[in-house]
Amino acid sequence: MNNIKFLLSANNLFNLPKDNGLEIAFFGRSNSGKSKAINALFDKKKISISSKKPGRTNFINVFIMNKKLRIIDLPGFGYSKISKKKSKIKYLLDDYFKSRKSLKILIILEDIRRSVSEFNEKLIYLSFNLKIPVLILLSKSDKINFEKRKKKLSLFKKYIEKTTHTKNIYIEVLTFSSISRDGILFTKKILNKWTNIKLFKLN
Repeated sequence: MNNIKFLLSANNLFNLPKDNGLEIAFFGRSNSGKSKAINALFDKKKISISSKKPGRTNFINVFIMNKKLRIIDLPGFGYSKISKKKSKIKYLLDDYFKSRKSLKILIILEDIRRSVSEFNEKLIYLSFNLKIPVLILLSKSDKINFEKRKKKLSLFKKYIEKTTHTKNIYIEVLTFSSISRDGILFTKKILNKWTNIKLFKLN
């Protein structure tokens, strides 16, 4: 079911499709490899445009798979050169998370080379309020060796468990690379399970 195509870009919620069906949203720090992850998962070279200048995804980009299933590429955050636009992007994201009933799965990308202490706890608290499953992809795992990947994955998992142990929420953490394809198969399996549909063909 990898038949995905670009539908529209929106700078406010009024321009989004009707709030029904199922949306899987990709969210991450600027330059976290978010657009490349979407391209890799859906086996498309340019379905989501990855900019050489971080923070250029200032709109909500919507991709459609069928009438009821959409992939959402949310604006990046945390890049100083777009600080003037930061508040506008924040309001756009807040509006989306607070009011979008069709949002059913949140995928957060974080560069694996960053320390656990740099991970934004607000993203975890956000998932508490949304009450939806969250998949955290530690991206660009090809940039470090296997032992470092294992160690960083373990640190992130312990951090997430410590942060969420009293909350009734389902969070998965995986290492991921659109270059080496690390984690792509596991990500597809998880999304197939969480959507309860054959979103991806697994060979």
